Amino acid sequence: MRFNIKMNPVMMNHITKNFIFGILLLIASIIGSSSDLMAQDEKRSSNDDLRSRQVIFSVSDKREKLSLESSGSGEFSLSKYKGEDLVKVWKVDRSVAQTMDDNFADKFIRLKYEMKAFEKKACSSIFDLEMRGEVQKICKGEKEKKDIIEKLIGEIKKKFS
Repeated sequence: MRFNIKMNPVMMNHITKNFIFGILLLIASIIGSSSDLMAQDEKRSSNDDLRSRQVIFSVSDKREKLSLESSGSGEFSLSKYKGEDLVKVWKVDRSVAQTMDDNFADKFIRLKYEMKAFEKKACSSIFDLEMRGEVQKICKGEKEKKDIIEKLIGEIKKKFS
Protein backbone atom coordinates (compact mmCIF):
# COMPACT_ATOMS: atom_id res chain seq x y z
CA MET A 1 0.00 0.00 0.00
CA ARG A 2 1.44 3.33 -1.02
CA PHE A 3 0.66 6.73 0.26
CA ASN A 4 0.83 9.31 -2.33
CA ILE A 5 0.82 12.71 -0.68
CA LYS A 6 0.47 15.62 -2.88
CA MET A 7 1.15 19.05 -1.48
CA ASN A 8 -0.06 22.13 -3.04
CA PRO A 9 2.52 24.77 -3.82
CA VAL A 10 1.16 27.18 -1.20
CA MET A 11 1.63 24.58 1.58
CA MET A 12 5.12 23.73 0.31
CA ASN A 13 6.07 27.42 0.25
CA HIS A 14 4.80 27.83 3.87
CA ILE A 15 6.87 24.84 5.13
CA THR A 16 9.98 26.10 3.34
CA LYS A 17 9.59 29.58 4.84
CA ASN A 18 9.18 28.13 8.37
CA PHE A 19 12.25 25.93 7.87
CA ILE A 20 14.38 28.85 6.68
CA PHE A 21 13.07 31.04 9.51
CA GLY A 22 14.03 28.34 12.06
CA ILE A 23 17.53 28.08 10.61
CA LEU A 24 17.95 31.87 10.76
CA LEU A 25 16.83 31.92 14.42
CA LEU A 26 19.34 29.19 15.23
CA ILE A 27 22.16 31.10 13.53
CA ALA A 28 21.16 34.34 15.30
CA SER A 29 21.19 32.65 18.71
CA ILE A 30 24.64 31.14 18.03
CA ILE A 31 26.01 34.53 17.00
CA GLY A 32 24.42 36.18 20.04
CA SER A 33 25.95 33.72 22.48
CA SER A 34 29.38 33.96 20.86
CA SER A 35 29.30 37.76 21.11
CA ASP A 36 28.57 37.37 24.86
CA LEU A 37 31.68 35.22 25.15
CA MET A 38 33.70 37.77 23.23
CA ALA A 39 32.46 40.53 25.54
CA GLN A 40 33.72 38.54 28.53
CA ASP A 41 37.16 38.26 26.93
CA GLU A 42 37.31 42.02 26.46
CA LYS A 43 37.01 42.69 30.21
CA ARG A 44 40.13 44.23 31.70
CA SER A 45 42.36 41.62 33.26
CA SER A 46 44.50 42.08 36.33
CA ASN A 47 48.29 42.19 36.05
CA ASP A 48 48.83 40.70 39.50
CA ASP A 49 47.87 37.15 38.61
CA LEU A 50 49.89 35.11 41.08
CA ARG A 51 49.22 31.73 39.50
CA SER A 52 52.23 32.10 37.23
CA ARG A 53 54.55 32.98 40.12
CA GLN A 54 56.67 30.32 41.75
CA VAL A 55 57.77 30.68 45.36
CA ILE A 56 61.48 29.95 45.64
CA PHE A 57 61.54 30.41 49.40
CA SER A 58 59.54 32.11 52.11
CA VAL A 59 60.05 32.86 55.78
CA SER A 60 57.16 33.98 57.96
CA ASP A 61 56.25 34.69 61.53
CA LYS A 62 52.88 35.54 63.01
CA ARG A 63 52.99 39.13 61.70
CA GLU A 64 54.66 39.10 58.29
CA LYS A 65 56.03 36.96 55.49
CA LEU A 66 58.94 37.53 53.11
CA SER A 67 58.86 35.53 49.91
CA LEU A 68 61.32 35.33 47.00
CA GLU A 69 59.33 34.56 43.88
CA SER A 70 60.05 34.04 40.20
CA SER A 71 57.76 34.67 37.26
CA GLY A 72 57.34 32.52 34.20
CA SER A 73 59.47 35.01 32.26
CA GLY A 74 62.46 34.62 34.60
CA GLU A 75 62.00 37.81 36.61
CA PHE A 76 62.49 37.72 40.38
CA SER A 77 60.81 39.67 43.14
CA LEU A 78 60.77 39.81 46.90
CA SER A 79 57.26 40.15 48.29
CA LYS A 80 56.35 41.31 51.78
CA TYR A 81 53.00 40.28 53.25
CA LYS A 82 51.24 41.37 56.43
CA GLY A 83 48.92 38.48 57.19
CA GLU A 84 47.41 37.63 53.80
CA ASP A 85 47.75 41.16 52.39
CA LEU A 86 50.55 41.97 49.95
CA VAL A 87 52.28 45.08 51.30
CA LYS A 88 55.26 45.65 48.99
CA VAL A 89 57.10 44.03 46.10
CA TRP A 90 60.73 44.68 45.18
CA LYS A 91 62.16 43.68 41.82
CA VAL A 92 65.29 41.55 42.36
CA ASP A 93 68.21 41.13 39.96
CA ARG A 94 68.90 37.55 38.88
CA SER A 95 72.34 37.43 40.54
CA VAL A 96 70.99 38.86 43.81
CA ALA A 97 68.13 36.35 43.73
CA GLN A 98 70.62 33.52 43.18
CA THR A 99 72.72 34.70 46.13
CA MET A 100 69.64 35.01 48.35
CA ASP A 101 68.45 31.55 47.29
CA ASP A 102 71.85 29.97 47.98
CA ASN A 103 72.07 31.66 51.38
CA PHE A 104 68.55 30.61 52.35
CA ALA A 105 69.09 27.03 51.09
CA ASP A 106 72.27 26.70 53.17
CA LYS A 107 70.46 27.87 56.29
CA PHE A 108 67.33 25.81 55.57
CA ILE A 109 69.32 22.59 55.10
CA ARG A 110 71.41 23.31 58.19
CA LEU A 111 68.33 23.97 60.33
CA LYS A 112 66.33 21.02 59.04
CA TYR A 113 68.93 18.29 58.68
CA GLU A 114 72.10 19.22 60.58
CA MET A 115 70.76 20.70 63.80
CA LYS A 116 69.00 18.82 66.56
CA ALA A 117 65.24 18.49 66.10
CA PHE A 118 62.81 19.91 68.65
CA GLU A 119 62.22 17.19 71.22
CA LYS A 120 59.00 18.29 72.91
CA LYS A 121 55.65 17.18 71.52
CA ALA A 122 54.00 20.58 71.37
CA CYS A 123 55.75 23.03 69.05
CA SER A 124 54.66 26.63 69.35
CA SER A 125 55.90 27.78 65.96
CA ILE A 126 57.54 31.20 65.81
CA PHE A 127 58.85 30.92 62.22
CA ASP A 128 57.67 28.94 59.23
CA LEU A 129 60.22 28.35 56.47
CA GLU A 130 59.39 27.02 53.02
CA MET A 131 61.81 26.13 50.26
CA ARG A 132 60.56 24.57 47.03
CA GLY A 133 57.70 22.76 48.76
CA GLU A 134 59.60 21.63 51.86
CA VAL A 135 58.46 23.12 55.14
CA GLN A 136 60.37 23.70 58.37
CA LYS A 137 58.89 25.05 61.59
CA ILE A 138 61.08 26.81 64.13
CA CYS A 139 59.64 26.30 67.60
CA LYS A 140 59.68 28.71 70.52
CA GLY A 141 62.25 26.68 72.49
CA GLU A 142 64.83 26.51 69.67
CA LYS A 143 66.93 29.57 70.50
CA GLU A 144 69.88 28.78 68.21
CA LYS A 145 67.60 28.23 65.19
CA LYS A 146 65.58 31.34 66.09
CA ASP A 147 68.76 33.45 66.16
CA ILE A 148 69.82 32.19 62.72
CA ILE A 149 66.45 33.04 61.17
CA GLU A 150 66.26 36.45 62.84
CA LYS A 151 69.71 37.26 61.44
CA LEU A 152 68.62 36.09 57.95
CA ILE A 153 65.45 38.21 58.09
CA GLY A 154 67.51 41.19 59.29
CA GLU A 155 69.89 40.84 56.32
CA ILE A 156 67.00 40.66 53.84
CA LYS A 157 65.24 43.67 55.36
CA LYS A 158 68.49 45.66 55.40
CA LYS A 159 68.97 45.03 51.65
CA PHE A 160 65.43 45.93 50.66
CA SER A 161 64.29 48.61 53.11
